Order: sequence, then C-alpha cells, then structure tokens
Amino acid sequence: MPDYRFTGLAYIDAANLTENNIQEDEFGQKWIRLYRQKSSVQANIPLLEVPEMILDKYKHLDGKLLPIHTNQKMNEYLKDVLITTIKNYIPKGQNPTTYIANLLNIEREYAYRRVRGETNFTIEEISLLAINLGFSVDNIIGLRKRETALLELHFMNLNKLEDIYLKKIERNSKIIKDLNNSRNSIIKWAGNTIPFALFIRYNALSKFQFYKWSYYTKKIAQYHSYSDFGMSDNLLTGLKSYSYNMQLPSHITFIIDNNFVSSVIRNIRYFYQRGLMSKIEMHPVPPIQTDPHVTI
Repeated sequence: MPDYRFTGLAYIDAANLTENNIQEDEFGQKWIRLYRQKSSVQANIPLLEVPEMILDKYKHLDGKLLPIHTNQKMNEYLKDVLITTIKNYIPKGQNPTTYIANLLNIEREYAYRRVRGETNFTIEEISLLAINLGFSVDNIIGLRKRETALLELHFMNLNKLEDIYLKKIERNSKIIKDLNNSRNSIIKWAGNTIPFALFIRYNALSKFQFYKWSYYTKKIAQYHSYSDFGMSDNLLTGLKSYSYNMQLPSHITFIIDNNFVSSVIRNIRYFYQRGLMSKIEMHPVPPIQTDPHVTI
C-alpha cells in the first residue's frame, strides 16, 4: 500500500486525490491543494521529491493519484498476518486453540473462532500474546525502525511492572484532567467490563486489577497468593489522583454491556480455581456508585 502519511491527510482525503489537486506555483514548486472533507478547510501541502516519485508510480490509476485500499481490506489483511504470526510463534507440538485458550483464559470455542479469524483479538489479548510468544506487533503493522510504537505495544521491562502501571495511570489522569479543563468537554467510554474509572474507587477491585495485569504480563510466580500481593504508596497515590480527576465536573458517559460484571467474576473465579485466592477474598463485587454528572 503506498504511503500517504507524507501528506498528513486523512484516509478519505488521500483516497479522493486526483491530478487536479496537483498545482504548480510561479517558482515551479508543486503543491497538493484541496479542501478537507471533514472540516472544509483548505490544505496546501508542498509536494516533495519522494512523495512525487510515489505519485508518478501510480498516476495512471483511473484518474486517482493513489490506489488506497479500503479500511475493511486493510483490517482483513492485518488480521491474517496477526493470526499467521501467532501460529508461527506457538511452540511446536502445541495446539494453537488450546494454547490461546489457556493463555487468554477464554473458552476453547472463543479461542477457535479467533484462530479462524471469525472473532477479532482485543488489544489486550494481542499484547499478552506478543509478550508471551515474543513477536513484535510493530513489525506486523509495518512500524519498523521507529522509536514509538503504534498503540504502545512494545516490550516492557518486566522487573518494573509497577512503574509501568503507574505511568499508564498518570498519563490517563493527565488526559482526563486536560479534558476537564476544556470547556464543554465530553468523555465517552464503551466496553463489556467495569470501566477502570469506576474500578479504582474500590480498593479491593483496584488491587485485583493490578494483580491480574501483573499475572498476565509476568506470570508472577513469586506471589504465592493474592493475599501476598501488595501495592506501593506511589501506586495508591496515582490511583487516587486518577479517581479524583474522573470526578471533576465533566460529563462522562459509560456505555456498558448488560453482563459487564460477569467478566470480572469470571476472572476472580479463574484465580480462585488455581488456589491463588481464598473464599474470603472472593467477596461479592460492590455496587457501582457514580457521580450525578456520570451517565451509564
């Protein structure tokens, strides 16, 4: 797929480029001139040497400057590459469906549908597979020789999990605080589990969330049980800051599946069945309380 990131144009704007959008000024400099479809703002982009070479390669494509594939085709391609990569990295002699089901703690049927490409892997699942199998998500999506990784799915220093977790919390806290400082800001979240913004209001659930994340990313063998696992004062302070920012006067909408609690219960049962949690620690999930400006 030709790289239209040289221009910084949105997908739809790049797909609609024609030869009429290429104009030359009085000094011989070529420009890409167009009105962006979403904002109707005029864009004037200098046509440099490398992008011009790319356009010359595809200039006879029915009037279009670039052969832009649809998002659907790109998603299908990336899904095929991801599934092939996962299969290639799974240890020889192991059934891919069984391996994925055990690693992701899902039913074999759901793992089988993912292997066949009928159901998409979530970002969290892809991250866990990449970490445990040792493949690079950056290479799959074509981000080579770059310092920053799309979706930040790079390998982590497994000896500093709490620092990584705290940085994620601090980054999210800053984003939400900035949104709250913006006039008329609206925050929307959609998912099939309890939102982290509500999770962190309960100490037990906050601890479990970090325990589960640590377990899946590092397989924390040094913690014999959930009761042996603790959080530092720095991490607790970060959680409180995040929770405070979520309660600032900004309208927040949570779109949650009707069975959103079931995923949490399933995860808790997973650790209990492996002897890592006691019956006392498996207390019922507390009723979720929200602020007046929060909509669920």
